[in-house]
Amino acid sequence: MEKRKTIVIAAIVVAIFVTSLSMGCVDQQKEESVTEEHQESKEVVPTDDAAQELKDSEDVKKEHESSDTNEVRLTAADNDTEIGVEKGQTLVIALDSNPTTGYEWEVAEAPDVQVLQQVGEIEYKSDPNPKDMVGVGGVQTIRFDVVDAGKTALKMVYIRPWEKNEAPAEIFCIDVDDAAQELKDSEDVKKEHESSDTNEVRLTAADNDTEIGVEKGQTLVIALDSNPTTGYEWEVAEAPDVQVLQQVGEIDYKSDPNPKDMVGVGGMQTIRFDVVGAGKTALKMVYIRPWEKNEAPAEIFAIDVVAR
Repeated sequence: MEKRKTIVIAAIVVAIFVTSLSMGCVDQQKEESVTEEHQESKEVVPTDDAAQELKDSEDVKKEHESSDTNEVRLTAADNDTEIGVEKGQTLVIALDSNPTTGYEWEVAEAPDVQVLQQVGEIEYKSDPNPKDMVGVGGVQTIRFDVVDAGKTALKMVYIRPWEKNEAPAEIFCIDVDDAAQELKDSEDVKKEHESSDTNEVRLTAADNDTEIGVEKGQTLVIALDSNPTTGYEWEVAEAPDVQVLQQVGEIDYKSDPNPKDMVGVGGMQTIRFDVVGAGKTALKMVYIRPWEKNEAPAEIFAIDVVAR
């Protein structure tokens, strides 16, 4: 009897032990399952900051890759170059900058306002960066409208405004030229000097020291290179016979195409003679400084003219 009682008690103890062990395994499995689910959710769901950073990056990329064909966009790679633009376009210059260093871009030498006019202030756009990150750089952008034809220059410096005697950390310089207008001017001059008027006989320096045949009723047009900024000019030294050739008006001067306000530019002096009668005559022109009375001419242009 006593032995049976002992066996029963032992069986109860074993049953309790087995039950407790089984419940512990279940709890552990539940805990491991929850942990795995938590880890999976962390890997799959992106944070709000990451999504915003991606969006900012795409926005900046779109901004700096504008498809507006009316804009001419420049960066630091365009430093110290000549830029061709057309009236009506906008010049957009975007330069790397980091205001946390105290440096900023400023206009040191403004362009001619008759050619370029600044639009608004210089704007700053930070690079994409984690929230609250310090020391992040970005891009400063300045815009100019091309308001007229001409040539001008722009100089920008990267400085700390309070450091008055310090050299700039960087310099950005460009020459801006209205290429389209220059081409148009060049074509106009070319057309002027290549007149299709069959009633004109046009001569240049290449015709010096030759005999020229003309007919009554025609006009003899002589166009010679000249640069009045040197003090030299063409004058008639030996006039032709007025029974054959009669001068029409004064000697005209036309400057070559050139950037606005450029000094030292040469051009062309043109003289015209109507052929009024048949005969043979001579014409001599000299390129001189009028006040240098005893100096030999710098150039001479002489022709014989035979009119029929």
